[in-house]
Amino acid sequence: MPMKKTTIIIDDHSMLRNGLKSFLEANSDWTVAGEAGSGPEAFHLLSALPELPAAAIVDISLPDMDGIELVRNLSAQYPGLCFVMYSMHVTAEYIQSAMRAGACAYVSKSSPSDDVLNALESVLRGDPYLDSYALKIHLGQYAWNSGRLPAGSEGAGLSTSRRVFGRPQNPGTPEPVREALTFQEGRVFALAAKNMTNAEIAQSLSLKLKTVENYMSIIYQKLALKNRYELLVYARKSGVLV
Repeated sequence: MPMKKTTIIIDDHSMLRNGLKSFLEANSDWTVAGEAGSGPEAFHLLSALPELPAAAIVDISLPDMDGIELVRNLSAQYPGLCFVMYSMHVTAEYIQSAMRAGACAYVSKSSPSDDVLNALESVLRGDPYLDSYALKIHLGQYAWNSGRLPAGSEGAGLSTSRRVFGRPQNPGTPEPVREALTFQEGRVFALAAKNMTNAEIAQSLSLKLKTVENYMSIIYQKLALKNRYELLVYARKSGVLV
């Protein structure tokens, strides 16, 4: 017998929960069996429901606990429940952590509501789902880790990373840059290695200046560098710049 199309929504913003519930029930045959605004409310809701829903839509930023940690705890207690992460935070670290915790899908809150519906239908079939935002970041991390892009992903806006970081590392490099930095840190590193200012990097990557400054601090720490001059020297010695 096919599983009933029921889901719960775990998000601390009641307006978002109401809007998403209205959309799903007006545009599909999915039913929202309940809502929760926190981790404890989610546990209470699931224990009170007469039957386990097919899926749970979970925000990462909850008031009392991290949504990823909540998914980890819930998936251990309810192994038959599929989780769709629904968040404004779309980074490789969040996506990978969510999937390791037990999430089956990841959707950005910047995406159309249709993507949430697509994610629900996908996980009901037993298939993972990433919306276009999450997929681009995920493919970017793959390219960064492997030094190349997966076949067919050239159109995903990742060719720049391939050109900059796809070269072989020079012998004697203490640790390949790809292994030391995340995908986003690597993008910042590449632009800094071109002698771009933090403000120019922020504009190029559509980031806040403070975010770039934080990335630069992390890069310096991970690569044991003190300043931009040492970064430029490191980039040339490691083969990132030729």
